[in-house]
Amino acid sequence: PIPNLDETGMKSIGQISPLESLYIDGSAIPSQSIAGLKPLKLLTRLALINCPNIDDTAVPLFKDLKGLTTLEIRGTAITDAGLATLQKALPRCQISR
Repeated sequence: PIPNLDETGMKSIGQISPLESLYIDGSAIPSQSIAGLKPLKLLTRLALINCPNIDDTAVPLFKDLKGLTTLEIRGTAITDAGLATLQKALPRCQISR
């Protein structure tokens, strides 16, 4: 676990170019921190569990993660409307919450 993960930490994670899977649990990262993952072209699986500050403002940022095949957003503040938008933006991605 990475205690106190923040936007800077997410940008650092975004520099690990061979990263294919990322699981974050119990973090207070803000929605805008998702932008730090954009460089991860090989990322196929992303789980954001119990990250209550991830909300619908993150939805446009997820669209940049085109390689995702699995996205878990359990315990986030993403609404049903945000989920529907995500499913349209990432049609090949299995999204669960």
